[in-house]
Amino acid sequence: MSYIRRLRLEQAAYELRLDKKAVGRTATELGFVTHEAFTRRFHAAFGNSPKRYSMAEHGRRVGASDRLHSVEVVHVPGVDCVATRIRGGYQGLIPPGVARSPWDTLANTLGVSLLDPRVECYGLCWDDPLITEEALIRYDACLSVSGTEFDPYRFEIVPLSGGKYARGRWCGPIAEMTDAYHYLLYEWAKVHRSHVDPDRPPFERFVTRRDEEGLGETAWSCGDITAEIFVPLK
Repeated sequence: MSYIRRLRLEQAAYELRLDKKAVGRTATELGFVTHEAFTRRFHAAFGNSPKRYSMAEHGRRVGASDRLHSVEVVHVPGVDCVATRIRGGYQGLIPPGVARSPWDTLANTLGVSLLDPRVECYGLCWDDPLITEEALIRYDACLSVSGTEFDPYRFEIVPLSGGKYARGRWCGPIAEMTDAYHYLLYEWAKVHRSHVDPDRPPFERFVTRRDEEGLGETAWSCGDITAEIFVPLK
C-alpha cells in the first residue's frame, strides 16, 4: 500500500471513529475517485466496510482517568515550533528534562535551555495507535522559543494551529497518556456535545518545574509527568 493511500485510509478510520455520520462524505474529501474504490481499499486495510466500521464498538471505553483534571474548552493562539520527527509507539518516549530526551537534544542543537522561560515543550500526535501500526506512528517533539525565529532551511518548522480546544491537565506516567487522549477524543467530546476537528492533530504541552508553582493545584505535585493535553474542536 502506498504511503499516501495509507494515510488517507487511516484518516478515514479516524473520522469514522469520531463521527458515524461521516461515511458519506469521507471518500471524496480524502481524494478517492469513487465511493466503491474507497470501500474496497478500506475493507482491505481494516477488514470491514466503512459503514460497518463506523457502527462497531472499538475496544473498551477508557473512562475519565483520575490523573486527568480540569477539562475545559479554551481558545489558544497558534505557534510555530522547531520539531524533530519520532517514529514508533508513544509508550517509550523520554519526557523533557530527562537526559537524551528528544526535547533536550533539540534544545542543545538550538543553543537554548529548557529552563529558559521563553521555551515551551510540545508534542504533536499525528496518529492514533488504535488505528496506525505502532512502527508507523508519527510524533513530533517540538520547541517554541518566544520572540525567536529559526531558519526554515536549517530546521523543520511545524505550526501548532490555534483555535478552539478541549484542554485537560494530566499528571501521571507518559505511557498512560494515550488513554487520556482516547477519553477526550471518543468519550468526553460526545458527552459534552462537542465535535472534534479531524483536520487538526491533538497535542500536549509539557509543564516544566519553573511553571508548576504558579498553577495553584496540588494535583500537579505528583512527582511524575505533568502536561496539558489539547484536543481540537470545531
